[in-house]
Amino acid sequence: MKSKLEYMSHKTSQGIFVGFLSLFVFIVVTVGVNFFTQGAVLEYLAKFDKNSVAIDTNLKSFSVGMAAPVTSLDPLNFEFQNRLILNNSYEGLVALDSSLQVKQALAVTFGQVDETTWEFRIREGVKFHNGSELSANDVIQSFRSAMEDSSSQLKSILANIDDITAGGGKIQIKTKKPDPTFINKLATVYIYKDFDNGERYGTGPYVLSQEKKPSNTFDGSRVLLERFDDYWGREPSVSEATFVYVQNKDERMKLFKDGKIDVLRNVPYNLLESIKKMDAVIMEQPSLEVTFLGFGFKSTEVFKDPSVVNMIIKSINRDELINAFGSAVHTANQFVSNGVVGYVPGLTSEDIEEEIPANFTLPENTDLTLDFANGQNEIAKRIQSNMKKLGFNITLNQVGGEEFINMLHSGKSDMYLLGWKSEFGDAIDFYKVMAHSREGHLGEFNAGNYSNPEVDELIAESDNTWNPLERVKILQKIMKIILIDNPLGMPILETEIIYAVKKGINFVPRIDGYIYLNELR
Repeated sequence: MKSKLEYMSHKTSQGIFVGFLSLFVFIVVTVGVNFFTQGAVLEYLAKFDKNSVAIDTNLKSFSVGMAAPVTSLDPLNFEFQNRLILNNSYEGLVALDSSLQVKQALAVTFGQVDETTWEFRIREGVKFHNGSELSANDVIQSFRSAMEDSSSQLKSILANIDDITAGGGKIQIKTKKPDPTFINKLATVYIYKDFDNGERYGTGPYVLSQEKKPSNTFDGSRVLLERFDDYWGREPSVSEATFVYVQNKDERMKLFKDGKIDVLRNVPYNLLESIKKMDAVIMEQPSLEVTFLGFGFKSTEVFKDPSVVNMIIKSINRDELINAFGSAVHTANQFVSNGVVGYVPGLTSEDIEEEIPANFTLPENTDLTLDFANGQNEIAKRIQSNMKKLGFNITLNQVGGEEFINMLHSGKSDMYLLGWKSEFGDAIDFYKVMAHSREGHLGEFNAGNYSNPEVDELIAESDNTWNPLERVKILQKIMKIILIDNPLGMPILETEIIYAVKKGINFVPRIDGYIYLNELR
């Protein structure tokens, strides 16, 4: 019998990818973005080509202006603004390219032995930033840390791993149950090594500058990366890069205007006219992030009445909520963006058919608290105003950082406002942590204690479905349930990331929003 173990090279994967990411047991699964099949992404990427020119081969430095501070440079951290930098210094067994397609990284080949066993052959000659060579044991230790370390934010992503073993330059990872998106998740696990001097090193094309490496008092305002000369891959064009955080948007703009920043991320829409007067290129890129209003089904009696939920969803005008935020913000129809696997073309919460009874009256207790994170104050105020017209008295509770995460974990919110980014181009992660009943890592951030047995069963079924078309149908069925039949909340808005780019820089925004310095050419 022919072995099921098939290895995929980067060159081969380029030819097979047609809408979904290629996997290795003679099938193609839907872990990519289905709007690729419509040609939308290719068209999206092509529109930037006319604005980009070849990068100056003598360019020694490159700078990025950020609207959010770096809070940690720990490879076990999963916050986006930190990984924006960490992706350049650390690598995984596999990586995602600019189209969210799985490609080789520290594993030169990879594939499946059976439905729950993955095998990876480690690339030879890879060096950590201190010059020591990568070994299979380093890979195992990195995974152990990601799964067990108290500081790790990757535990839930890797909760399905049962065992990891090494031998003959290969790594085998066994999962507790089949997972069609498992290979994508591995791209989030950095391989690193701790050394006796207290330093932590990666294998990426850039190393955190030893002179300016953040200390315990680091304020997140500036990080310097320097090219790693012994990098195993192609030598990057840029020799050093600086990521700069400046809180004040006008100060960030001035740095860009003065030529001290090459790429400015998250340009406020009200500054676009100013940029148009400069010698710069404006680029907009979908963020794959949806902000939604979630309802609390245990902390209050109000939302136990489906008529109340439907009344709110039907009554709040989302266009009015976002009408002052400019072209970079638009209404969201579903809990994931168009293009994410699980999105249902044409479906919107306005499709709820149930009519509100003519004699309907609100429950007596309509005093509720709306929990939300820093930066969402304006949209929270607008929701508060809209719900006041419906007879609700909403108290706003703005919390930040770890406190907000703890609030989500507690499941005690009356209402909550949350932005969710579909990091892997697939809705299953949203379903597992936001829509599944709270059960261990499942429902981990289900702040409203939403529970629907059919949704739970369909989520489990999707994990055991390797046929791509059947899996899409399952994910879309879940979306219809949580959006229409038994809503867990109400999608509000989607955002685009606006970049200002100095002319002459061959920069193309990635779908996932990250900036990989070695992609600059």
